[in-house]
Amino acid sequence: MGKIYFNERTGEFWESHRRSRTPPEGFKYAGVTMHYRRRVKARWYGYRYFCPKCGLYHPLIVKFRNFLAVHERRLLEYGAKYGCDEAKRMVRLGRLIGGRSVHYDMVEKVRERGLLDWLERRIDLPNELLREAVRRLARGDTLEDVESWIIASLIKR
Repeated sequence: MGKIYFNERTGEFWESHRRSRTPPEGFKYAGVTMHYRRRVKARWYGYRYFCPKCGLYHPLIVKFRNFLAVHERRLLEYGAKYGCDEAKRMVRLGRLIGGRSVHYDMVEKVRERGLLDWLERRIDLPNELLREAVRRLARGDTLEDVESWIIASLIKR
């Protein structure tokens, strides 16, 4: 059984094992523990991105598979580009409206227009309405048109 540690300053991973339990200086527990007795070919893959806002590395650890899901790839991409807080908000919204690459592209276009905060305040809408609102905003509709469409759609229900 080994715990995985991560150094936020250098971006290095370190795994404890039975002969070396205490991590080197500067390493923090990353929240992942591997149980090697339960699975013979247990593997973990560690990815990291450098956040330009806080100036630290952030880990992404994947267990038992060597590929990344769409939301994990987008978290690494957005985290390196926009910062860790903004990346988490964008990935959460992208997963909520469908979780495919086209949905993440729409969320990125909405963020470029500066309307991500407006969408987060309306996150309690039904998913199909939220998805259509994001699509309309990414297409280039005005905010007033989208708000009036949302109100009309809610009245129809």
